[in-house]
Order: sequence, then C-alpha cells, then structure tokens
Amino acid sequence: MKRTRAKKTSIVNMPLVNPNAAGIDVGDTLHAVAVPDGRDELQV
Repeated sequence: MKRTRAKKTSIVNMPLVNPNAAGIDVGDTLHAVAVPDGRDELQV
C-alpha cells in the first residue's frame, strides 16, 4: 500500500504597502484586475 502525504499550506501575513494598488493577473488569453472594495461602482 502506497502512502500519500498531505500538502502543507502556509499563510504569510504581509504588511499593507499601498491601499490604492490594484492586483493584475496577466494570462495568455485573459487579463484580470482586482481593486479594493468600494473603489468602483461595479463589483465583479
């Protein structure tokens, strides 16, 4: 019988550097941008 190990997930808490920054994920077919809550009228 082969045993499998569970992957360990680690969470790193980082300080907030710029509260007005947007997160951008650039892929080969899709570009996604995330902004903080309350920064835009349309919530996606």
